[in-house]
Amino acid sequence: MSGSRFQGIAVASALFLSGGCSLFETRDPILAGGDDSVWVQPTEPEIVVENLRLAFERAIFNDYIRALTDDFTFVPDASDVAQLEIDFPGQPVYDGWDRTVESDVAEAIRTPADSVRVTFGEPIREDSPEDVLLKYEYLLWVFAGGDSTAHEGEAWFRTRASAGEYRIFEWEDIASSSTRPSWGLLKGRNRLL
Repeated sequence: MSGSRFQGIAVASALFLSGGCSLFETRDPILAGGDDSVWVQPTEPEIVVENLRLAFERAIFNDYIRALTDDFTFVPDASDVAQLEIDFPGQPVYDGWDRTVESDVAEAIRTPADSVRVTFGEPIREDSPEDVLLKYEYLLWVFAGGDSTAHEGEAWFRTRASAGEYRIFEWEDIASSSTRPSWGLLKGRNRLL
């Protein structure tokens, strides 16, 4: 290889590397169908939970539903079921809670709000051959019309991988706070029956 050709390759390589490009850096959110997207390829279960959180906060419901499997189910806390049986007697609020219901309810909560903020604690991770369970403590704030409401509890996300990408197939909500209602109760109250 001639010296000038080698120098040209070295200069081009240096420019490429110094330009801030890296194969291992996180990418900026992409545009999907004209809407902003926060989707990051969920090669780990924690990533799909983060995708769901950001999609909810930013009201990007195509990303929100993308984080869930086709056979997704939501499991409410027993105390929330009992409360909603009092609030809405005879109405099976949590029955048939699938992927579509989950997305519709998330939209019913998020759309009228000025903003929402979800904070997850460090997850407890339990791996099994079939799936990965992530247990998070959460604090959810909903800001609307100058008021704010807080919801607190635990979210247990069961995830599984297909073609190298994780999705959530079950979300169990635990009402663990004695002073604040759970996210699951908020979801139940916002289901359009």
